[in-house]
Amino acid sequence: MNHTLCEYVFQAVFIDRDGAVYACCHKQPAPYGNIYQSPLADILRGYAAERAREKAANGSLHCFSGCNLLNFNVKRELPSNLQIAASSQQIRKITLALGWFCNIKCRMCPQDHGERNFLDVEVLKRHIDWSHVGEIICEGGEPFAAPTVRELWDHLISMGKKVNFVTNGLIMTPEKAAKAASHSDYIYISFNAATPATYARVTQGASWAKLLGNLAMIQEARRAAASPLRIIGHFTIIEENLDELPDFLDLAVALGLDIVNFGYNRIAQMGRCIDGLLEQNRALRDGLSRRLHEAVLRTRDFIVIDASRLEYLRLLNSTDLQLAKVVRPSGM
Repeated sequence: MNHTLCEYVFQAVFIDRDGAVYACCHKQPAPYGNIYQSPLADILRGYAAERAREKAANGSLHCFSGCNLLNFNVKRELPSNLQIAASSQQIRKITLALGWFCNIKCRMCPQDHGERNFLDVEVLKRHIDWSHVGEIICEGGEPFAAPTVRELWDHLISMGKKVNFVTNGLIMTPEKAAKAASHSDYIYISFNAATPATYARVTQGASWAKLLGNLAMIQEARRAAASPLRIIGHFTIIEENLDELPDFLDLAVALGLDIVNFGYNRIAQMGRCIDGLLEQNRALRDGLSRRLHEAVLRTRDFIVIDASRLEYLRLLNSTDLQLAKVVRPSGM
């Protein structure tokens, strides 16, 4: 079925650390405006956002076919619950890039981690009607390294909002863990490896022991609060960790994660493109696929897989998906 009905264009907003507003974190299909200059509701009623919705609706959205942020199956069937959003009052999800500053440097990340440009919380308070926003995601850089995160988090909590985080998991305290257990729906932690040695190669300045200790801290806070907080383990697939992809499912079970989620490199600044590598080396892809199938059989009763990116890479097939517990959270 041919269509370009993108849920991000109709239901989501991404705000970059400089205030630029887009539909998604891929900064597509075009910049809509800037939150420093206009309220979000006005930006979403503007020409650029309106034109993007028109293109999505008439089948001419240019970024749709090559997108791997969208669920794999959404391109093959019309989304059944898509609601057209004309203003911020109907926006389902807002993702905020609080800043690029980060406490570590990952090999696949092209951001300038020394940059100290952070979203202005007062502008976000003034220019966004948060009362009608559903899902809120803070990312970076490292969101917990942003000096603005506490003020924004406290403000949104005071409005009764849950705030979710995409984090490397290394800047964690008992206070933050307890706060997340009570005021987040999920926390999304980047592992990007299944062993300490590969983690050290992929993430410069990080500590595997610290990561696992902080994970245990979050899990303890969740238990203490009897919280439904979901802990999502993320694995960005690059050449250096490709072989550990099936092992990550076993690790996730051992660590007590709730969901595993995958990403992969598609831009030159992040190293060799994984989809191209697997397409050129069918034997490598077939071998990984077999190992993933075996890993799914071992872990299917204990872990939920966000499988969309693995489907794009043709590393999981329909049989694997029927065997596994599969979830497709959008935008992660």
